[in-house]
Amino acid sequence: IPPGATASARASVEQAIPKPNAQLTASAMFFMSALRMGDLRQWLGSDAMSVLEQSGLLGKMADEFSAMGTLASETMGNDWRLFLIPLISESLLQNLKLYIHDNAGESEGDDEANTQRFVIEVEFSRLGPFQFEGLSRPKQFDLIVRTERNIGDDLQSGIADVFNNTITSLGLTGGIDFQIEEPFLWQPMQSASP
Repeated sequence: IPPGATASARASVEQAIPKPNAQLTASAMFFMSALRMGDLRQWLGSDAMSVLEQSGLLGKMADEFSAMGTLASETMGNDWRLFLIPLISESLLQNLKLYIHDNAGESEGDDEANTQRFVIEVEFSRLGPFQFEGLSRPKQFDLIVRTERNIGDDLQSGIADVFNNTITSLGLTGGIDFQIEEPFLWQPMQSASP
């Protein structure tokens, strides 16, 4: 949200920004779709665009959106693309970093050609930084959840339950693993292709 935004401009934009709730995946995908198309209006909607224009902030918002689109469309020299997805968590605006590496397999087999690897990085004010590394293959999805400190058995169990219920409902197999690393040892931008 551009600095100096009025309360109505801020409220209009905040409605479109993904939040850590049950709609997070859908709203993040909607944002990424608009970003790939370079269509700020598709993401924010006409009402928010009008409010931003009246506030004199539409140009700044359009510039930031365009810069994020350029970043997402280019690989970073190691076959990873970075999507910065705005996220409102606990009333704070931050960027969820989504790194995507398509066709992450090293062989040319059909299954490997359909492999996709991703890393999501986000920081929560109470829980600290999280890194989710996923590997998606036909009919299988595996996930590693990294934190810098122990998040406790109850939270770990809750995350594992959501993961297992989701892949089962989608007809997939897979596993989830939890790791504690400070700092995170694996960084997508440092993982260059051979």
